[in-house]
Amino acid sequence: METVPENQEISVKLPASYIRNLYAVLLVANNRANWHPDELVPVGKTIQELKVILQKIKEEETKEEPEEPKEEPKEEPKEEPKEELN
Repeated sequence: METVPENQEISVKLPASYIRNLYAVLLVANNRANWHPDELVPVGKTIQELKVILQKIKEEETKEEPEEPKEEPKEEPKEEPKEELN
């Protein structure tokens, strides 16, 4: 396995659903946990970073959705008045 220098970050592809689930689990854990003061900032930053990632995912999903063409209302043919025969 190749070692990665500490200052270099790796990018990994993850399904958006996995990130949503991870975010949801962290929110539940955050509500239930009694964090130590030195843990508050890293946990908060992680939750905030996931929130930003999810916002970007949502923006990308809305860009990719094809806009449905708006149909113009069809005009019904006008009926000409019928003449009555007497």
